[in-house]
Amino acid sequence: MGKFNRKWRLMLQTYDYTQEVVSQEFFHDRVKYREYCKHIFNEWNEEVKRTVLSDRLLVFEVSVGW
Repeated sequence: MGKFNRKWRLMLQTYDYTQEVVSQEFFHDRVKYREYCKHIFNEWNEEVKRTVLSDRLLVFEVSVGW
């Protein structure tokens, strides 16, 4: 169980850090506000589309499927 416990602790630390970064840095600690998060997410997507060269960008549309 020793290896499992160490890996589990590291995974939890990574999860906590990721939650903190996403919540505080990306969504400005407003993750409970669905419309605000959708707005920020869509702004980010548009920024990526504007700044990444088209031959280096893959835009995945979920509705299209695999």
